Amino acid sequence: MNAGDRDVKKILLTSLSAMVAETATFPVDLLKTRLQLHGESIQSVRPASAFRMALEVIRTDGVSGMYKGLFPAIFRHMFYTPIRIVGYEHLRNSFVQSSDNSLPFYSKAVIGGISGAIAQLIAKIELSQKFAKITKNSAVTFLTLFLLKT
Repeated sequence: MNAGDRDVKKILLTSLSAMVAETATFPVDLLKTRLQLHGESIQSVRPASAFRMALEVIRTDGVSGMYKGLFPAIFRHMFYTPIRIVGYEHLRNSFVQSSDNSLPFYSKAVIGGISGAIAQLIAKIELSQKFAKITKNSAVTFLTLFLLKT
């Protein structure tokens, strides 16, 4: 297997694992966001718990309500995560000068930051192009990108 095939395999496996992880953790993230919004609400006189919030979501939207908004999150991770991880490996390998494949922590942190910034930029551009084609409305596109901001 040559290096190109390994990169394609890593990209596919990274995308798949990111999509599975996002699907598994999405309900928890949804509840966290709703609890934060509930806490900021002026009308919140009764303390909310994650369990109570989950019951409320399921009662109003059904079980599928726990996954409302999952598609954009998965779509984002299809680009962001593989670019970040495979990009990090390529940058790290270009800076490794010794045979022990070790870099100091600060170098790894800088390389990780660069890789993450590049992945974030590419993912945002890709998402903005896809959603601009879908919505055909600049206000909706701006709002969608603002809500997808991490």
